[in-house]
Amino acid sequence: MKAVFKNKPNTRAKSRILYDIKNIEKNQENLNKQEGLYFKFNVSSVTFSTKYSMLIIGPDDSPYVGGFYLFESQFPDQYPFLPMKIKSITQGGDIRKHPNLYRCGKCCFSFLGTWTGPPWTACQNPTTVGISMRSVLTNNPINNEPGWEKKNDAVTKLYETLIRYFNIKYGVIEILKGITQGINKYSPFKTAIIDVFKRKYTTYKNEIKKLNHLNKTDVKSPVYSFNVYIDCDLLNK
Repeated sequence: MKAVFKNKPNTRAKSRILYDIKNIEKNQENLNKQEGLYFKFNVSSVTFSTKYSMLIIGPDDSPYVGGFYLFESQFPDQYPFLPMKIKSITQGGDIRKHPNLYRCGKCCFSFLGTWTGPPWTACQNPTTVGISMRSVLTNNPINNEPGWEKKNDAVTKLYETLIRYFNIKYGVIEILKGITQGINKYSPFKTAIIDVFKRKYTTYKNEIKKLNHLNKTDVKSPVYSFNVYIDCDLLNK
């Protein structure tokens, strides 16, 4: 059965979607603080949309720390028997920020049906999907690439360093710029993003310091064919 995304869920699908939304709203504070997850659903007393937005805050003790990773999502009309589709919005510099997250926005996970492995099951929901996606934002992220699972050397650490740059430049600074410019795709999470930024400001400064040894250097990534010009002075402005 192929997923259909026409915003016409049947009665069962709509009931399950509303059930999942209710659970998320009930546990919202814990999801925000403990899991770094935020959701915005387009449902009200007069409208219903299968589209929703998700924000993942990059985990502490990772090159993604405090980053704002936004996703556009949609439930299929056959939910929960088929998974939602999700597109990664936080992009920049032609950088592949993670093996599972492509520059075109594709999110490659078996539970989304976009990669081999354990498939989607009807007991899954936006929360379990968000937690699973956040769990791969780790140190040495290239270990998530098939064939690189056990590598930990200067090459893999260089990729990790470039992701630290991406995180500050595009996962934090560019998102904040987008908010000040009123870009709609960021607006659902404006309050949350500003709050996290204030709390993690010192962390961001410390992350920039970790890049100082490459300041004013054009660095070629060891994977995915992209280059990054590291400019810590620009990041500190």
